[in-house]
Amino acid sequence: MGWLDGRILRDLKHAGFAKAERQAVRDTPAMWAQLSQFYAQGGSVERVDAAFSGATGAPQQIRFFCPPPPAACAHSTYDALAHELGHALQCPAQWQPAAHFDSAQAYAHARELGEAHAWLNQYRLNQAWQGGAPPAAQVLLIENDSDFGATPVDIFARIAQREAAGWAEAQILDELAMLNANMYPCGMGEGNLKTYGQCNRWAATGRTRRGGVRSRPARIGLSSRSVSRAR
Repeated sequence: MGWLDGRILRDLKHAGFAKAERQAVRDTPAMWAQLSQFYAQGGSVERVDAAFSGATGAPQQIRFFCPPPPAACAHSTYDALAHELGHALQCPAQWQPAAHFDSAQAYAHARELGEAHAWLNQYRLNQAWQGGAPPAAQVLLIENDSDFGATPVDIFARIAQREAAGWAEAQILDELAMLNANMYPCGMGEGNLKTYGQCNRWAATGRTRRGGVRSRPARIGLSSRSVSRAR
């Protein structure tokens, strides 16, 4: 085992990864290749002591938030790492500031496309870990197109369906981005009941407009673009 390999495994252990999770990372070639690439370009996996469990991924840093014992570091897993590597290695546009874009819509779509890449990467690395078998369900609440209710959607099952139907990767990513825009609630702040799409557009408006009245973000209808084919 080389020096970099040893460093990666030590970092994972420090970040709360159990032995079985570290072994899964090391023994899955596709996962290990991505993680090695991430480190080779200057990235690192870090532990953050916190009162909660969580994970975030960016081009130079993947962080795992670990609560004190006896609470578990629930996000220190192969599955979460696969998701955050998607954020860290793919879709650079998701990290551009709002001022870089011509509109709030363009900024929000870049953020949502970043999440789409993370979901697809998570799906594929889990599939690789399981020898090609379908990954376990990844169910998220997606706002309905016809009302303000929400419907559980298995994101991984949706990806498998689209791949079986011969969809191109760009089409799959576009649908996943639209689903992310309508993921409800977004969780950005206590008591926040907006979708991710509304939050992203609200954030862009706040950063690009100064002193004006901010309008309430509109709902992002699922009837447009590729998602209409999912129904």
